[in-house]
Amino acid sequence: MNANTTPNKVLVVDDVETNLTVFAKVVGQIPETEAVCFTSAVKALEWAGQNECVLIIVDQSMPELSGIEFISQVRSRGNSYTPIVMITGHSEKELQREALKLGASAFLGKPVDPVAFVSLARNLIQLRGARLETMAKAGAAHADQQSATEALFAQERNTLEALVKIIDLRDPRTGDHCRRVALFSEAIASKMGLSMIEVTQLAQAARIHDIGKLSMPDRVLYKTSRLLGDERDAAKKHVVDGTAMLAGFTTPILHAAAEIVHSHHERFDGTGYPAKLAGPAIPLFARIVAVADTFSALTSRRPWREAASVSIAVEQIEKESGFGFEPKIVGAFRDVMPELLDIRAEVPDLVPAR
Repeated sequence: MNANTTPNKVLVVDDVETNLTVFAKVVGQIPETEAVCFTSAVKALEWAGQNECVLIIVDQSMPELSGIEFISQVRSRGNSYTPIVMITGHSEKELQREALKLGASAFLGKPVDPVAFVSLARNLIQLRGARLETMAKAGAAHADQQSATEALFAQERNTLEALVKIIDLRDPRTGDHCRRVALFSEAIASKMGLSMIEVTQLAQAARIHDIGKLSMPDRVLYKTSRLLGDERDAAKKHVVDGTAMLAGFTTPILHAAAEIVHSHHERFDGTGYPAKLAGPAIPLFARIVAVADTFSALTSRRPWREAASVSIAVEQIEKESGFGFEPKIVGAFRDVMPELLDIRAEVPDLVPAR
């Protein structure tokens, strides 16, 4: 053994001193390995809890703890990967089955054959080393994957914020509308009992639900009177254009945003656009945003009209329950109205009163 090498420890537990002497000599035949011997099972258990060993050898018949009790306590204290060999009589088959259930790795009959023992011990020690190496590699791979995932999420957040800024620069009114819709959607989704992860994804994704308006002609986006004819057709095209802008993004929030962009003007009865989806065929996030979007639009001023009162907006949305909107979502919308009004006050209109 190299003088600078710390030997591997093999714990040997047997209440007979002469047996320990024999085991110590046999263990010494395994390179870079030495025996740590105890006649007291209780003291051996204490040592095992404070030290690392590559193999445990334990006799079944001992006064303080039986071998099977010793194995049970070692395993219950979290040591699940150190192999354990129990020394038993050849006739103790039922006992061996019980020991296997509790965590024994192998058995040796009395009297112990030194050659068979050395071969078994080497194999078990090698298997332990291979298992620990595999666990270490798996842990490193998990850490690498977690780091890559965090980097991907950071990139997703940066991309989302860049898109939000682009919308604000193109049309601040649309930007504020998107912020209101996102906050409205978050409140409704929370009331519906969606998970925290889902609520967060929806709240973030809804911030760019009108990103397709970036492609609208100025004459349509900035028009100060009602849209007519081909202008309305050009406005409706924003859902298709927005979907194309987000094509290829597979991260959770941007994927959810693409679904919302494409489907937030679908109607629950299948008469919406662009695909005439109906009921649950419309993505859930898009169904929620549809209600939030309508409430924001109705209660906001436009250059050609004043904002509708909250009571009128709520009445119109409730009339569309089961037609334009999913009834469950309309119910949640109504239940969180005080919260929606607070949000409405925090993100006011940019269009001045006439």
